[in-house]
Amino acid sequence: PIFAIIPNRDKIAQIKKLSDLIKKEFGLDVKGAWLSERVWEPNYPSFLSEVGLKYTIVDDNHFRSTGITEKDTLYSYITEDEGKTLRIFPINEKLRYLAPWKPTYMLIEYLKKVADEKGDRCVLFISDAEKMGVWGTTHQICYVDGQGHEEGDEGKPFIPAFFEQIVNNKWIKSITLSEYMEKFPARGLVYLPTASYDKMEEWVLPTKERKAFKKIRKILRDDPKKQDEYLFLKGGFWRYFLVKYPESNNMHKKMLYVRDKLIQVEKQVNKKKNEENKSEIK
Repeated sequence: PIFAIIPNRDKIAQIKKLSDLIKKEFGLDVKGAWLSERVWEPNYPSFLSEVGLKYTIVDDNHFRSTGITEKDTLYSYITEDEGKTLRIFPINEKLRYLAPWKPTYMLIEYLKKVADEKGDRCVLFISDAEKMGVWGTTHQICYVDGQGHEEGDEGKPFIPAFFEQIVNNKWIKSITLSEYMEKFPARGLVYLPTASYDKMEEWVLPTKERKAFKKIRKILRDDPKKQDEYLFLKGGFWRYFLVKYPESNNMHKKMLYVRDKLIQVEKQVNKKKNEENKSEIK
């Protein structure tokens, strides 16, 4: 779920339920979480740390709006709310848009470009599973014949070709985020503004404004000389979808209404049980 619009008790219960299932099925303790549509609000560290999570991941776009440069998004940071802390990792936008649309050597070239001698930089690649075989021609690219012989992968499908590149380039160290946290400290303290997946910030705008924003974003993103301006370009607020689509707002408010009714029933049942227990004690 998108945690921003469900009650705190329900957020915590849902995370705990999934964490318990993962522990039961795989014997692993959950230490981090992916956020649906990368929706982030400043109070997230409070409830995420309350359920025992140590880190979460968001788009590097969230960080750029604070003035953090692209180079500085290659590290993890620490954030907090009400004194409850959480490590936060940026998802690398450039890698996300390169894979699987470009041949794997281009991904390796990018990694070479951002690597440094200290070896503490983290390039996090997490993207939609649909891009790895469901959308359009991605099944052909990922599992059948890749980008073609002339593109440097010798006709190999993208997935095995990319894994081979990682294995063959020994300077690349694949690592889990938990392992990274144990090995490297946070780069520093950061407070992120409300944010979401960049396309969501575009789609939430009214149609006329959305088209204008999309045009401005493309102009700034594609111009190397405009990167300082692009750094601070930000779209709309995710919750405004509830205004743009009244039917969604109606569904959301009905959910809250039904939930309140169930809470009232729960209280009445618990009250009756307590009264029965007191009677038995007497």
